[in-house]
Amino acid sequence: MYRTVQRPPDRLPPSVVHYAEFQAAFEFYREQLFDGELNDCLIVMARNPRTHGYLAPHRWDTGRGGTMHELGMNPLDFSVCTTEDILSTLVHEMVHAWQFDAGEKKPRPKYHNKEWADRMEEIGLIPSHTGEPGGRRTGQAMTHYIDEDGDFLRATIRLVDEGWQVPYIDIPELATPKKNNRPKYVCPECGNQVWGKSGLKIECLDCDQAFDEEKPEPETDSETETRSSDDMQAEAQG
Repeated sequence: MYRTVQRPPDRLPPSVVHYAEFQAAFEFYREQLFDGELNDCLIVMARNPRTHGYLAPHRWDTGRGGTMHELGMNPLDFSVCTTEDILSTLVHEMVHAWQFDAGEKKPRPKYHNKEWADRMEEIGLIPSHTGEPGGRRTGQAMTHYIDEDGDFLRATIRLVDEGWQVPYIDIPELATPKKNNRPKYVCPECGNQVWGKSGLKIECLDCDQAFDEEKPEPETDSETETRSSDDMQAEAQG
């Protein structure tokens, strides 16, 4: 039977805390960098090793006859990127949202056009396909770097000074070791070892002895288990 979790009155649920911080940053930048003229977006956390963030236009039905954009943030970045870089991704996607709603030229899917690039530079994010000075400012796969004298950095310093931070940091998954499934062949005389496919007829030239084939040990659950951050968190809560 489902039971509600009893928590202290001064402790908010982690989802509320986490999303509230990103919503607060969205509201802050909307006022500071977009003069309050930016429609709401539904912010989600989405792991994707190929992107820092994304904007999916008109992805949600508001239930009131309208639609809402989805703005995705990649939590894989939270443990490896600076706070400024994480927030710059949020604003990068906010510029996409601005262009879809208020821009004069709607971009084709996944393309970063000149209007988007111009607005990025206005607010202090320099578009570059390499993330470094000198890169292309328009194209399909685009990122940016932060203008040290731009409005974005000045606003971000103020936001961080006021206490903004990412509440929960992603724990990178443990790398899965590659298992060698090829049989090992061992010389019974000197112990020389080679690996190859099963059934080989080979001899040790040093000892003139046939190699003995050793089958790989069967994998057990403890050997093959890959513990993700979700698994560890579930254990801690259990």
